[in-house]
Amino acid sequence: VAEFEKLFAAYIGMPHGLMANSGSSANLLALSILINPRFPHPIRPGEEIIAPSCTWSTPIYPIINVGAVPVLVDSRPGTYDIIPEEVEKAISSKTRAIMPVHLLGGPCDMKRIMEIADKHDLYVVEDTCESYGAEFRGKRVGSFGHLSTFSFFLSHHITTIVGGMLLVKDDDMQRRLLCEGHLIALCVCKPLPHLHIHAAVGVHEKSSVTGDGVGRPFETAPCQHESALRCSCTPCT
Repeated sequence: VAEFEKLFAAYIGMPHGLMANSGSSANLLALSILINPRFPHPIRPGEEIIAPSCTWSTPIYPIINVGAVPVLVDSRPGTYDIIPEEVEKAISSKTRAIMPVHLLGGPCDMKRIMEIADKHDLYVVEDTCESYGAEFRGKRVGSFGHLSTFSFFLSHHITTIVGGMLLVKDDDMQRRLLCEGHLIALCVCKPLPHLHIHAAVGVHEKSSVTGDGVGRPFETAPCQHESALRCSCTPCT
């Protein structure tokens, strides 16, 4: 499991990867980090996240699930990617994040989207469930934003039957994801009481070890069960 996470993160160009049970769950986990009150400048209930109108339901429902408001903007005819100019028009005092969706293998204009996000101090969560491997200006999509999500469903480029991946750029996001309950990452090198300390509200979205092994396209070595139970927080490394 851990090896597949590292391989996939390195392939995309992100420092950290955590496998989930679906791309939908990866979206929910990404937004769960950003609303966590222990996270600096969290997104609060009623604040807005901009997303494309041409998309699947799975980027939109998690926005609603975490109490934020989806603001849908037009997509470009023919390529179906979110229009950066429409994103900027939709920004209000309540806007906190942009969630571009790289639909059907087509990259969004991440240069403009990141410029807009930097200008307005917004988080960027890339939904890359249908486009991993695609590049924008020589850089793989999923490596531009603060977080990015991927799906390994049957119909996608790599399949684990069911499964997904969340990549994060920030070390603090990674630490919170592992150690504050979002994936309930159990640690084999600590006493039992530690396993039952939940420092933040979270959900169990970890995929199966079997599925993770199926998804390793980079090499054929078997997945190690114990790696799925090892936390990477400071006391463990």
